[in-house]
Amino acid sequence: MPLYSQALALIRANLEAIRNGHKARPVAIGKLTEDQLEAINRHRLSRNQTLPPIDAEVIFIGSHIFQSRIVRDG
Repeated sequence: MPLYSQALALIRANLEAIRNGHKARPVAIGKLTEDQLEAINRHRLSRNQTLPPIDAEVIFIGSHIFQSRIVRDG
């Protein structure tokens, strides 16, 4: 998955906001390749006929990663 040039700074900013008790905003950090997008959507369709296809753009918030990796795992 190719990341946008500012992706690492956006990820860091969201994780720091969460650390400081603020709500992180959703930020676009990259795009799935056509092959990745096709494989994911094909898998979703095979598992559940009602799941809509996903978009290629990857949105990052970070609250789950912060809670599971930083808080829980240290």
